[in-house]
Amino acid sequence: DLMVGNHDSAVRQAIVGAVKGKVPYVYSPVYEGGECSPNVFMLGETPQQQLKPTIPYFAKTKGVKNYYLIGNDYVWPRITNKLAKQYISAAGGNVVGEQYIPFGPANKFESAVTRIKSAKPDLVVITLVGGDNVNFNRTFAEFGLHKNITRVASLLEENTLMGIGAASSSNLYSSMAYFANIDSTENKAFVSSYKAKFGAKAAVLNTLAESNYAGIVFGSALVNKAGSTNASKLAATAEGFTVNTPTGSVTMRNRHTDKNMFLAECKGTQFSVAKVFNNVASGQTCT
Repeated sequence: DLMVGNHDSAVRQAIVGAVKGKVPYVYSPVYEGGECSPNVFMLGETPQQQLKPTIPYFAKTKGVKNYYLIGNDYVWPRITNKLAKQYISAAGGNVVGEQYIPFGPANKFESAVTRIKSAKPDLVVITLVGGDNVNFNRTFAEFGLHKNITRVASLLEENTLMGIGAASSSNLYSSMAYFANIDSTENKAFVSSYKAKFGAKAAVLNTLAESNYAGIVFGSALVNKAGSTNASKLAATAEGFTVNTPTGSVTMRNRHTDKNMFLAECKGTQFSVAKVFNNVASGQTCT
């Protein structure tokens, strides 16, 4: 009756093409924006939420002028960076390098970091995922660049940060809608329930876990309120629909969610929220 998906955009596009709107589909992770297919509802952060407030914040607080963009070679990093360049220009900055790394075994990033060193950016915007995010940031620190160059990542959560390690996390930030140590009533209740269910040694919570949970909560509440899984009825019900999640209250507009965004600085292998951007719009225009 309802699908909740937490996977990359290529898988989402395949599912949308196969299902053709016959089953409501809640897509919960960070993504590049632009998905307006019938009966699809997006909970994840968009570039407009992750970078549009963050880039001017760095320009103002750290005097950032020169930016280097690095990501994996697929749709999410490329569209995210296309938008990032608009925000950089609006903040009076310059892009001094842009690079995309194919998925593959054991990318070591010596060549990429050498290019970054030569470009001398003030800030590196990272849209690498998983092991590539880990290996890049470790190599970045091995070259000593973490001492003077700030980094901000759009998909850096607790498990990835542990992989990067405390020795490599100086001057590293993450822009996300959820961190496991967010100090809010909703998140405290979520963490408490999780530990009560799975024990103190349960896997660490992160944005992927939270968004799966939020997808189920949101999808169930939406279908129950609409009283139907019909695409047009769900779309009408969804507009302005608000539900409480561990990130706080989120409101769906244009089949995407407005939400609070958190810019967190890495302190060893923990996140410390440096700035909260309240009720940030998704920037999407689906009807």
